[in-house]
Amino acid sequence: MSKEVEIVSTVGKDIKIDRDEVLKQLDCLSDNPLYPEYIAEYDRLFPDIMDCVEAKAAIGFGPFPDLKGDDTPEPGTEVLFVIATAGVKITRYIDDFFAKGESVKAMIADSMANSTYFAFENVIQEKIREICGKRKIGISRRFDAPVNIPMEIQKYAFDLINAAETLNISITNGYMFDPVKSNCQVYEISPDPEVMKLSHDCSKCGKMDCVWRDRMSGNAD
Repeated sequence: MSKEVEIVSTVGKDIKIDRDEVLKQLDCLSDNPLYPEYIAEYDRLFPDIMDCVEAKAAIGFGPFPDLKGDDTPEPGTEVLFVIATAGVKITRYIDDFFAKGESVKAMIADSMANSTYFAFENVIQEKIREICGKRKIGISRRFDAPVNIPMEIQKYAFDLINAAETLNISITNGYMFDPVKSNCQVYEISPDPEVMKLSHDCSKCGKMDCVWRDRMSGNAD
């Protein structure tokens, strides 16, 4: 386990999401006949979504393992690992709608949960900036599984950060996190504290149909 694991967390009421952005991700713009119905459903779901979000992340340094990805760091190189989760409650809340066959509610709730989850990234990135500032280091690259790094990295990071205890999540034999609204990033360290490339780079991702494409990009140097 990493000797230096820092925890950052927040709850739904402290996260701001944009209703128009949520509906845009659902391809439901103002000219859509279903727009009024989706607006009404969004407003009804909003309080429950805010109550269910319990976002938490564990951040820790450790040696990069012997895994080959898209121009990954050399094994043994110190990197920064982050595992973040939106929590169990929000996943169970959405799953319940799917189980009941309430697909519209499930889709809207899922998009709202994604929006809160991505908003939480801003909180995580501020914490990383703080940690790097203390060490007088920067971030030169970000790796996301499975985009540009093998999924095995999730098990490695899970053990390093002791995510079962620190985040109350689990991992399957196929390296998938439970709850599913959890993910892992690896950040390559730069000796230049002015370099701070923290955001996901959509140009490196082959998932062209991702509704959040370009929403997650915007690396800062």
